[in-house]
Amino acid sequence: MTTYAIVHGAGGSGWDWRLVAAELQARGHDVVAPDLPCEDDGAGLAAYTDTVVQAVERAGVGRDRLVVVGHSLGGFTAPHVAARLGADHLALAAAMVPRPGETGSEWWEASGYQAAMRAMKAGTEDDTRRPSAATADGEPGAAADDDEPGAAADDGEHPSRIQEAEGEAWVVETFFHDVEPHLAAEALRRTRKQTMTVMTEPWPLAAWPDVATSFVLFRDDRFFPAVFLRAMVRERLGLTAAEVPGGHCAYLSQPKELAGWLAAVPSR
Repeated sequence: MTTYAIVHGAGGSGWDWRLVAAELQARGHDVVAPDLPCEDDGAGLAAYTDTVVQAVERAGVGRDRLVVVGHSLGGFTAPHVAARLGADHLALAAAMVPRPGETGSEWWEASGYQAAMRAMKAGTEDDTRRPSAATADGEPGAAADDDEPGAAADDGEHPSRIQEAEGEAWVVETFFHDVEPHLAAEALRRTRKQTMTVMTEPWPLAAWPDVATSFVLFRDDRFFPAVFLRAMVRERLGLTAAEVPGGHCAYLSQPKELAGWLAAVPSR
């Protein structure tokens, strides 16, 4: 039996992963998916890590192995959790992959994301389904200046603000385009504020943890496009990303496929 410790993305919650959790539990596994303190201005990467570590320890679940899962911004926290708990595997799902000393705000340009989005903009006359901007928190943000396509907002936003600026339809088309409407509506309702503290802290690990690592991208992701993630994963992790269908929130649209991939990741 495996215990899966899930680190959700910016402004999210453990609820986001409930369908994947149900699939894994049906296979006889345990799932721990705590809510990170993303609304707390005083909470940084250490607090995020403590939250997940303590949730796993409190759960007291029996296990043969531990797999830590990080989604989107969760890619900054999940490696810390894996190192602290001596995880058997680190599974990254459409996640940001940091380098030592890099802040979340710096990641957008340093990872090649901005260049990839500018290239997509230049090569597509009508690319209305592509996100017009990234944000410092790894989730929806304010539209970029037209003079700099794909530019990231320095201050960051969260979904409630982008809904005001761009409209809820933009958020759905970017993040929930393949999610059942009732689930998309509930996910939007449950969105939490994401503070910027974690994005201003340099990633403190001196190197990637000595934990077996796998990465899965979502082929229909409109926020972290597959072409960008394939290149980033090769460059930063030396891995070939696995691929499953679905958009950025494939945990809601393709839970069976995502759970199947997680259940198959090796221990070492």
